[in-house]
Amino acid sequence: MAGVMRAYGAAIASRHPTHAARARFNLGTLHQQRGEIELALAAYQGAIEYRHPEIGPRAAVNLGFVLFTELGQVEQAEAAFQVAINGSDPEQAQLGRQNLAAMRQLAADRRRGLRHDGVEEPKDLSVGRGRGSQRWTAWVRRDRP
Repeated sequence: MAGVMRAYGAAIASRHPTHAARARFNLGTLHQQRGEIELALAAYQGAIEYRHPEIGPRAAVNLGFVLFTELGQVEQAEAAFQVAINGSDPEQAQLGRQNLAAMRQLAADRRRGLRHDGVEEPKDLSVGRGRGSQRWTAWVRRDRP
């Protein structure tokens, strides 16, 4: 793990517009998988700041997902999804729209007292996220507690 962190750190320190942005995105993914939410948020935000046409929207989708699912921050998540929607990557724009619609539905259901369980897909899917992406999470409504 230390070698991975050094490699990401070197790429970020280079300030190369693609390599640094990708390193921040990958670092966000790593932190997210490890449950290090604040570090994941900072890494995704850093990736967005590079304004890379592919990596920025991808980081925005992940940022929005983490803000909503881990912290329940609907307004902040909506702003993150809008970055992806307004970006130049059509796949990430579509993913941002899908996540935004799902988030709004989940938030509305929560206000009505309905709960949902997150269910991860059993395979690592790359549709809309590129190679090496995380698993998809589907939200399944359950009966009231």
